[in-house]
Amino acid sequence: MAVSRDDVRHTARLARLSFTAAEEEAIAHDMERILDYMRTLQAVDTAGVAPLTHVHDGRTADDEATREDVATPRIDRAEALAPAPDTDDGYVRTPAAIE
Repeated sequence: MAVSRDDVRHTARLARLSFTAAEEEAIAHDMERILDYMRTLQAVDTAGVAPLTHVHDGRTADDEATREDVATPRIDRAEALAPAPDTDDGYVRTPAAIE
């Protein structure tokens, strides 16, 4: 099943996007390539493969165990604001980013 420009238009309408005819053609081609890849993945025999519960097994590239996640005491607001060059009523004051 090929992805048509009508499919692209329908998906774009749902996402409230608009594209030129050339963009629709390119997107249809890209979507078809993505779907082909997904079909390839569906064809892979995964019988006997345990599902993942995490992206990695807790080891680093050096094959060393990562550290345990240990809760530590929080610092108080005054200590957190101490290195700030300018504060105002418990907040860090910064220059305006948008004028």
